[in-house]
Amino acid sequence: MVFNSESSIGAVSKKVLDGAESFSDLLDGDENDAVIVWAFLHAMGVRSLDGQKIGREYVFSFIGDDGIAKVVVYDLDKVAVTKDAGIDFERVFDLVFFLEKTWSLVINFDHDRRQRAIKKIMAQSGVSESQYKRFLSNWKVS
Repeated sequence: MVFNSESSIGAVSKKVLDGAESFSDLLDGDENDAVIVWAFLHAMGVRSLDGQKIGREYVFSFIGDDGIAKVVVYDLDKVAVTKDAGIDFERVFDLVFFLEKTWSLVINFDHDRRQRAIKKIMAQSGVSESQYKRFLSNWKVS
């Protein structure tokens, strides 16, 4: 399977706009789930992202913010992602949901109110301002 940011992010955007309300709502237990995991990792700006299928698992390797090589595994049978690489996919979903469902409203707020909304979603998602900016630059809002 070939991963690219435009089609991966587009697949996630469509599912969010179609009613997904959590990261687990995005996962169907099929091959397309790997595209969703890749999109989230790409959006978080991990470096040297690579993905490959090994048996019934997709293995994604990358360099984390701390400069250490990390691995995330998506298991097709369990419909689950490993949680030991420091990526909280549910929190990243909060950012995706915000951008796909709420941003079109927030953009019309005055500057101060818009900044409060952004700070609130950053706090809710547990991301720093630099992580939020990196996510924003890597996620192409539909």
